Amino acid sequence: MRVLRPGLVFFLFVLLPAAFARTAQAVEETWPEWCQVSCRPDSWGKKIYSWEEVHGVYTVRFYSQAADCRAQFNDGAHTYSSVSGVEIYRNGQLVYSRKGGGYQLSVFKPQVGGNQIRIPIGTDLDSNGQPNLVLMEWPLYSYGCGFHWLIFDIGFNFRKTGEIEACMGESEIADFDNDGVFEVKMKPRPGGGASDDALIIESKDGEYGTHRHSNWDPCAGK
Repeated sequence: MRVLRPGLVFFLFVLLPAAFARTAQAVEETWPEWCQVSCRPDSWGKKIYSWEEVHGVYTVRFYSQAADCRAQFNDGAHTYSSVSGVEIYRNGQLVYSRKGGGYQLSVFKPQVGGNQIRIPIGTDLDSNGQPNLVLMEWPLYSYGCGFHWLIFDIGFNFRKTGEIEACMGESEIADFDNDGVFEVKMKPRPGGGASDDALIIESKDGEYGTHRHSNWDPCAGK
């Protein structure tokens, strides 16, 4: 039986994986309506991290950052002095970041009464054997936009598997039919359509996909 030399073991299992990890470029995204926001380039301050959550090799960090920004939305002009964001790290390497909205770990409504319950990091939403992470995203301004859901696989391979932008309606995530698989329900706001006019989004082959309510496109013409 041939025994690997210690130097070769170190190269194969430490240096080589680290080299590949460094070549992986982090995905950087912004809140969908960021196309309508402008910030003075020299106004950005240092990121202030408020809290973090750890699950295995993954760390989720939430931050705010001072900035002089202006935006023109449907309900008028806004001026604000900070931007919020979230970052996801795997083995200390940044793999995903998103900014511009408000962010928190997802919650869902239980089937029978009670308060909303947070979906723990690592919950297998679609029973495909892969742990998931769900983030809630919402606008920092009160112009009627509802929650967005960002869904990720956080197993051996990191990837975003769903982005549900329920900006013109309401949405929630739960196991509505008690089959062990979570679904996302999108429905119009009260007065905006029939109460039973709801879209149920299920995972297909590990993907929840990208969905927008009422053909919402905040960047049209931008």
